Amino acid sequence: DGAILTLKTNLNITDVQIGDSICCSGVCLSVIKKSNSLLSFMVSQETFSKSYIKDWGEGCPVNIEKSLTLATPLGGHVVSGHVDLSLPIHKISMLEKTKNIIVEIPSKFKNFVAEKGSIAIDGVSLTINDVRDEHKKCYIYLCIIPITQSKTTLGLKKQGDSVHVEFETVARYVNRWFEGKANAS
Repeated sequence: DGAILTLKTNLNITDVQIGDSICCSGVCLSVIKKSNSLLSFMVSQETFSKSYIKDWGEGCPVNIEKSLTLATPLGGHVVSGHVDLSLPIHKISMLEKTKNIIVEIPSKFKNFVAEKGSIAIDGVSLTINDVRDEHKKCYIYLCIIPITQSKTTLGLKKQGDSVHVEFETVARYVNRWFEGKANAS
């Protein structure tokens, strides 16, 4: 039904318990085993279908982050780890030290993105700088500043590499509400 994934981390995991949720490049996974610097997770078929975890191999860098608590400062938007899909990076360019990433969003999700809105890419909360509809395609433009490049795997990404995409929860509910209103008419 799935597979066991084991990741080595330099995080302090002494407080991590079996069953805790850990964000692994944007994917929320539950710890099933831990020892020293290793964390193991069960990865379901649903997770494989929505992510690029199947492409991870030995030595593959992964963003690993413990779940927030109510006492943890929130430095971005709320990221649940419920990845919507995995997409390739359409284009990357550099402007001085800033990495500019363009991702093509499938049209069925275009109502979930807005300029200056939030999106999680590989579990990193980012601001969408621009949204462009071009030739029946929707593109989002993201800037990855140097500190984000150095502290996450986004600094290692190249054009064509896959990223996990999680749309903002509020956008989902607002879109669903409007769809319900339109269908009721």
